[in-house]
Amino acid sequence: MLPLSGGAAGGGVAWMPLSARAARAGQRTRREPVRPASTCTPGPGYNADGSCFDERPKPVSPPFVPVPADAEGLPQPSLLWVKVSTDGKTLEIQSLRPSNDPAFERDVRAFAEQLSWYAASKGGQPVEAWTQMIFRPQP
Repeated sequence: MLPLSGGAAGGGVAWMPLSARAARAGQRTRREPVRPASTCTPGPGYNADGSCFDERPKPVSPPFVPVPADAEGLPQPSLLWVKVSTDGKTLEIQSLRPSNDPAFERDVRAFAEQLSWYAASKGGQPVEAWTQMIFRPQP
């Protein structure tokens, strides 16, 4: 038998029998279901099933970024995916919709890397998680 995710038995694992020949070879048979793709990767459907967190990460302070002197006019906001650690630090950044101004985008990324967060939680415990955050020019 091979463990499969999604069942209630065995701590959330369902067991599916394999043919004796496939079991000896360590192979799956065609009839055996495949594990579902993780929903804890940023993109459409992220955390839609609530498997990544109960409470999303939140910034400790408002995410307003000063407009740099080399910006051209008032820049558009930047929308980022930000991965936050269990201790409230930025681990990784991915651009979702960058600002129209490269100088502002540069400063947004530097700001996001230094931003302190309230970590996401799952079952009352801090967890690493991604969140979308919009970074606007400071008023």
